[in-house]
Amino acid sequence: MNPEIEFIKCIICGVDDTITVLPGIVKCKKCGLIYKNPRESEKKEVQYFSKIDSAEHIEQVWNDSKIKLFQEGLKLINNLLPEKRKLLDIGCGHGLFPKMAKEFGFKEVVGIEVSQIAAEFARENLGLTVYDKPIREINFPDEYFDCITFWNVIDVLSYPDKDLEETWRIIRPGGVIFFRVHNIVYQLPLKKKEKIFRMFGFSPALLHNYGFSADTFKRLLEKCNFTDISISNSKPTAGDPYKTSKYLGEWFVRLVKSSLYVLSEIIQVISLDKLFISSALTVYAKKPSKIKKILEIITRLDMGGSSEVVLSICKNSDKQKYESILVCGYGEKAENLDKYYSTRIIPELVRNISPLEDLNAFFKIYGIIKKEQPDIIHTHSSKAGFLGRWAGWLYNITQNKNVKIIHTPHGHVFYGYFGRFKSSIYVALERMTAKITDRLVAITEGERDESLNYGIGKIGQWDIIHGGVKSLPEKLSDVREKLKISKDDLIIGTVARLEPVKGVKYFAEAIRVIDMKYPSLTCKFLIVGDGSERKKIEAIINKSGAKDKVILTGMRDDVPDLISAMDIYVQPSLNEGMGITIVFAQFLGKPIIGTKVQGIPSLIKDRERGLLVPPKNPQKLAEAIVELVKNKELREKIAGNSKKWATESINGYRRFSEERMIH
Repeated sequence: MNPEIEFIKCIICGVDDTITVLPGIVKCKKCGLIYKNPRESEKKEVQYFSKIDSAEHIEQVWNDSKIKLFQEGLKLINNLLPEKRKLLDIGCGHGLFPKMAKEFGFKEVVGIEVSQIAAEFARENLGLTVYDKPIREINFPDEYFDCITFWNVIDVLSYPDKDLEETWRIIRPGGVIFFRVHNIVYQLPLKKKEKIFRMFGFSPALLHNYGFSADTFKRLLEKCNFTDISISNSKPTAGDPYKTSKYLGEWFVRLVKSSLYVLSEIIQVISLDKLFISSALTVYAKKPSKIKKILEIITRLDMGGSSEVVLSICKNSDKQKYESILVCGYGEKAENLDKYYSTRIIPELVRNISPLEDLNAFFKIYGIIKKEQPDIIHTHSSKAGFLGRWAGWLYNITQNKNVKIIHTPHGHVFYGYFGRFKSSIYVALERMTAKITDRLVAITEGERDESLNYGIGKIGQWDIIHGGVKSLPEKLSDVREKLKISKDDLIIGTVARLEPVKGVKYFAEAIRVIDMKYPSLTCKFLIVGDGSERKKIEAIINKSGAKDKVILTGMRDDVPDLISAMDIYVQPSLNEGMGITIVFAQFLGKPIIGTKVQGIPSLIKDRERGLLVPPKNPQKLAEAIVELVKNKELREKIAGNSKKWATESINGYRRFSEERMIH
């Protein structure tokens, strides 16, 4: 057997099951990779290329035809790498690209070129550091380079998989690997008709050791553990530097190449990035960073579960793995955030719809994304979710990025908040925006199921991660004495923003029903919270004659103490994603009454972990309250089941713990 000839297996899937597509050219049946087999050994090829000059000594090739491609490549790399430190160009020829990279601002630029003539030219004439041997023989330090480029060279290498493994070793986490590679989808059909083309003076196709398509090249990069892979049609070289047309001249080649490029772009769009037919591909990928940067975007940091969850994520995420940046509007909890969190405040990011402020907030979010270059965008709540996700989509499109977009609604707004027409608009917008969202996170099974019923996303997009709830203080204060409530009185209470969606006015109506039908019940009612409906709720209570039995505390910081004082907890919401106060009540072993809306039935199993009633129904709510007041055995059963379920350990974490949410 000739030692200078070698037979090889597919470098992607490792099998030797091929079909012949051209003499000496085979195609892997499993993955579709096209390559020469048999071929000259790597040693012989290196010896051959080391003794010849590269094509870049022709000015029309290295200057006239490629300089614009190099400029665009550097702009793209600049967008991917804000800090331009160390770059390695493999197959650097006479050194034009390394020279341009140095002028562009890279502090250290190194080239590899096995052609000794070209390497010497780059060293002597351009003052570059250029090695004239293969990358696997140089032994660069681990994680040394920020960017490594391959300009039309990866398909020439004998073992690109091994060279990419070495590339992985020497590029830092978060570093960028960039390629311009010939596209076999374009090259192979022309190669098959090469004899016909040559009859008319054309030689439009080439095939080196490997013929990569977008699919097979992506598979190779994934095999070598690179991520964030982006593939696009590469613009053609200018003019006809390689003299592919003998008779019709440069103008004809320019026309054909530009026309084919436009056609390839159209086909890419129509095929939704599935088909690339240009003569070459532009590809970049990243070595995963050890620390991923996450933008957490929320409208306002007000009192409420979503704000608590976002702050918990920012505070408790593993700092060795994640860097969290909080983007939010003003709110009760937005003061002095910079002391504890990396924060970007956008004053225009408000809850109510305001076209001018919303547009301003959108572009400010986009600007923050562009500056911070996150790995993940995680949006929370409806308004920030819409603006943040579309800003992320625009960033990905305009900057050729692949930032992952995750959205946690913290409960949908498809009923209970607005009228039918306005709700239908929200549903339509959420359906559309779900299409550009990588993952959707529901905080309860009920939220996910109702969202799917409204056509929001697909089942495979959804994950369920319960909102994390802080552990309760070891010692709780007895507030009964402060509230002037007898130890013999049963307290039925709720904690909520006094806004329409929380349904507290129906709780007030239920109190009126109880006062009318069961005046002898010795119980007190406690309403904790404040909001736009407070006066309306006070008016209902005053009309009922139960004023002396009801305490409205306003906003309080001692919510766990107040829930601890209650004997029955009520959640009368018209819509609720989860309800952190329900979980507090479960932790404290309280019997609970909740409405059958969105996420509440996921927490309360009727007559086992609480009682469920229809929303907006004071009569049914009153009946449920009276049943629990009169039936101590049912109260104790529900309280015990509820506490056991809420405090159950799952995979080493309490069901609703912040630790379980984070992990």
